[in-house]
Amino acid sequence: MNASHQPQVRPADPNDVADLARVHSAAWDTVYRGILPDRIIEEAALDRRIQNWNRAFSDPNRQNLVYIEDGRLLGFLSYRPSRDSDAGPVSEVIACYVHPDAWRRGIGRSLWSAARERIVQNWDSALVWVLRDNHMARAFYESIDFVYDRESDRPLAWCPDVIEVRLGAHLSGFSE
Repeated sequence: MNASHQPQVRPADPNDVADLARVHSAAWDTVYRGILPDRIIEEAALDRRIQNWNRAFSDPNRQNLVYIEDGRLLGFLSYRPSRDSDAGPVSEVIACYVHPDAWRRGIGRSLWSAARERIVQNWDSALVWVLRDNHMARAFYESIDFVYDRESDRPLAWCPDVIEVRLGAHLSGFSE
């Protein structure tokens, strides 16, 4: 296998916007059907995702990593300082999605490993908010040592019938 075909995790750049939007849309369409109302999934169409990703690159606090294999962007992970005032100085994983065609291949773990190396330079802990009924995401985060914060359940701000929960991880105890 030549080096250009080796999988890599690297920082995203504005040239990745269309591929980021494609992965984001495909993952949302698959993951959230039956969890979120269809109208919300449909409102998050590809053109809206492209606009959102263009804005994301102007946020100096947001870091975006992408997983590339055989020249294709297959997943991404974004993190930033936590927006939760009660959490203290911790990092927040704000998005981690892999294209459904590439699930169960370790891409999420590769993204997390690369993100964790960067996060521990500034923080000892990380948190993530996930939809309570997104069992696949919760299982993934729990498999990489995130723990459910039972006191955190809250309605999703833009869809109050859906509950989101917070999970946190102390990074000093992380193991591959």
